[in-house]
Amino acid sequence: MLLDLRGNVAALNSSARELLEAVRSQRLLEIPHEQAQSQPVMDPRIYVGRPFAGLFTEGEQQHIEAWLTRAFSGGGNQTLDAAEACKGELLNGVLVSVHAPVPVGDDVVVVVLSPAASHELARQRSRFEAELHNVLEWVEEGIVLFDADHNVRAMNTRFAQIVGLSPQETEVSTTLESLIALLAERAAEPEEFARRWRALARATEGGMREEIQLSRPVPRVLERSVRPVVDSAGRRLGRVEIYRDLSAHRVFQARLLQTEKLAALGQMLTGVAHELSNPLTSILGYSQRLLVRKDLAGRTQEARQIYEEAERASTILRQLLLTARETHPERKRVSLNEVISRAMELQRFSSAAEKIHIELELDPTLPFIMGDPGQLQQVLMNLIGNARQAILLESKPGTIRVRTARTKNRYVLLQIIDDGPGISPSILARIFDPFFTTKPAGVGTGLGLSIVLSVVREHGGQVNVSNSPGGGATFSIEFPSAAESSVDAVKPYPGHAEQPLLVTRTAAVPASRLRAVDLPSTSPDHRGMRVLVVEDEPTVARLIADVLEDEGLRVDVLLDGREALNRASREQFDLVICDMKMSGIDGRHFYEALANSRNPLKERFLFVTGDTLARHTQRFLERNHLPHLAKPFRVEELTAKVAGLLNRPFAGTGRAAAAKEAN
Repeated sequence: MLLDLRGNVAALNSSARELLEAVRSQRLLEIPHEQAQSQPVMDPRIYVGRPFAGLFTEGEQQHIEAWLTRAFSGGGNQTLDAAEACKGELLNGVLVSVHAPVPVGDDVVVVVLSPAASHELARQRSRFEAELHNVLEWVEEGIVLFDADHNVRAMNTRFAQIVGLSPQETEVSTTLESLIALLAERAAEPEEFARRWRALARATEGGMREEIQLSRPVPRVLERSVRPVVDSAGRRLGRVEIYRDLSAHRVFQARLLQTEKLAALGQMLTGVAHELSNPLTSILGYSQRLLVRKDLAGRTQEARQIYEEAERASTILRQLLLTARETHPERKRVSLNEVISRAMELQRFSSAAEKIHIELELDPTLPFIMGDPGQLQQVLMNLIGNARQAILLESKPGTIRVRTARTKNRYVLLQIIDDGPGISPSILARIFDPFFTTKPAGVGTGLGLSIVLSVVREHGGQVNVSNSPGGGATFSIEFPSAAESSVDAVKPYPGHAEQPLLVTRTAAVPASRLRAVDLPSTSPDHRGMRVLVVEDEPTVARLIADVLEDEGLRVDVLLDGREALNRASREQFDLVICDMKMSGIDGRHFYEALANSRNPLKERFLFVTGDTLARHTQRFLERNHLPHLAKPFRVEELTAKVAGLLNRPFAGTGRAAAAKEAN
C-alpha cells in the first residue's frame, strides 16, 4: 500500500484489494449503509483517503497508530529498521505482518502487508470447504463423503431428504455406525441393509453400484454408487457414496409396461365384447319376448329371472365399455348424479365382496355442470378406490358415503366420506403431489390424487380434504354449475342406496312391470315394408327378424355380407340392418359399397354392433352420421330405431315392389 505522511491510504495494488475485500463496513467507510452496499467490492476508492489504522480491529488500531508515528517521526526522512515489523489483525480476521514503511517520494511511503502463513492455510482450507459444500448442495443426488476411518466428512441436504433424516438426526450422523443405527430400521430388510453397508466400507475394489429398498418414511428404491477417494500417490483417503432416488423412474417404467398391457387388453376387449354381446343380445331379447307373451308359458318366475340376470349382465358390459372407451375430453352439460350412478354400478360388485357398504345421498334437484363425463367418472373412481383401500387396511367392514348438494355460491358439492383410519396430519399437505404414496411398492403409483386435482382444476373446481371428527377422511369437491339459462333440475334419483340403478336415457324396465304395451311398435303404415338383415351371428339375426316380423315387416336374413350386397343391388328394400364386424365384407365396406353405387338404402341404414369401443368405429359412425344400436340391446330399443328410420323420406321403391310380389 502507498500511505501519505498522515497515515492515510493513498493507493493499493490488486493483492491488497483482494486481502481487504471483506473489510467494508460503515466504521471503515463512514458512508451511509445503502451507498456502501452499492459500491463495487474491488473499487480502490473505497479505501483511498481512509486511515490505515482503521483497517484493523479496535484492539489493534492504537498499536498500529503508535507504530506509524515512530516511522514518520522524522517527517518522512527517518524510518524504522526494516526488521521491525508490526503484527495485527485486520477487520476481516486475517492476521498480517506490516513491514516497515519505505519512502518512494517526498510525501509517500510503501507499506507491505504479509498474511501469516498458518492463517493463509486456514483461509485456503475454509475456501475449499465452502466450495465443496456448494458443489454438494447443487447436485440432485444424495452424497456422503467418508474418510479412511469411516467418519462422515461431508453430507448434502439431498441425502437427508432421500433417506428421511431430520436436521437433528443429520447433526449426530458423524460416523458410518451412527448412520446405520438411524437408517437400518427404515430399510425393507434391516439386518441385510446394515451388513451390506459395512461390507461396502471394508471393500478394497474400485467402484460399485447396487440398489437398496427403504420402506419408511415412504417406500423408496435407491441406487447407491460407491467410489474410493485416493491421493496423488494412490493411497486411499476415504470414499464417496452417491444416492439416486429411482422411485419415480420405476413408476414410469411400471406405468409404461402397464400401458402396453392395457393397449393389448383394449384390443382384446373389443373382440371379447363383440363375442359376449351376441349371446347376451339373444338371451335378453328372447327372455323379453317371453315376458310379453299373453299365454301362461311366458309368465313364469324363471322367465323373469332370466330377463333380469341378462339385463344385469348387459348393464355391466355397457359400463365396462363406457369406462374403457377412448374418448377425447369434451365439455357439455353433465348430470353429476348420473356420473355417480355409473361409477357406483361398477364399484358395487367389488365393494359387496369386500364388505364395504356404499351409501348415496344425492340431491334430486342438483344443477348440471359443464364437464367431461369420462374425466369426472375417473375422479370419482379414484377417490372411491382410495377410500376402499383405506378401509381394507383396518381389515373390518366399512362405509363409504357419496353425497351431492347445492352450495350458496351456485356451486355443486361432491363429497366422498369414509370411516377408515383417516390421513396422517404429517402427510396431509403432500397427498396431491405426483408420485407421493404411502402404499407398498407395486400397489400405488402416487398419481391417483394428482390426477384428481388436475381434472378438478381443469373443470374450474377446487378440492379440499380433511379428517372427519369420528374417524376417516372427507374429500370435498366443488364444481361451478352450468350457466343459469342451461340449468335444469334433475329428476329425483331412483334406486336404493345399496343397489343404485343406472340412470340413462333408456332406463331399464323392471321385469315385473314389463307388458306388451310397454314396447314401442312401428306404425301401421310400415306394415309390409321389406327389411334386409345382414348379421353373421344366426341367433341375433333370428331375434331381429322375429321382432320385426311381429311388427308386420317382411324380413330377409343373410349371414354373408357379399351375398347381401348382391341382393341389395338387385332387389328393392326399405331398410338395411347390418352388423359392423363380419367375416368377408364387414359392415363398413358394405355401407361404402352402397354409397359408391348411389343405392338409396344408404339413407336407411342401421348398424348393430358390439364394437363401439374401437375409436375407428366411432369416427366412421360420426363422420357418416349413421344411427347404430349397441349390443346387447333390448327389444324396445330395436323397434324404436327401426320406426325412426322408416319414417324418413326415402327414394327407394321397396314397398311398391313388395306389393307387386304380393299380387
